[in-house]
Amino acid sequence: MRYIKEENFAEAQRVLDYTTYPERLDRKQRNNYLFVKGFLARENNHFEEATDLLEEALKNGIKNEQYQAMALLALADMYMIRENKTSAGKCLEMMKGLKVNSSLIPSIRKMQEWVAL
Repeated sequence: MRYIKEENFAEAQRVLDYTTYPERLDRKQRNNYLFVKGFLARENNHFEEATDLLEEALKNGIKNEQYQAMALLALADMYMIRENKTSAGKCLEMMKGLKVNSSLIPSIRKMQEWVAL
């Protein structure tokens, strides 16, 4: 997850490639796997796959609020690309109250402007 936060996608992919049996991971590790795999799919413009992976990671319970916000922001972005403002707005609503790093605030505000919340 650190490599995703640093936007070092090549290193994130390298680490992910070590996971040969993701179905055997415990819940926390599986959520981390889904989170990283979702961001990598998004980076490669595989938006349907990325959306499914990030939604599953959120549904299963990403504990860290910063990572929750990152996943929700990525989902909102992909919904906006597909011109689905309603779903993007729902993602932004879910972010309210989460404790996030100040570096994420400008991206959240920009997305709010696009969605017109």
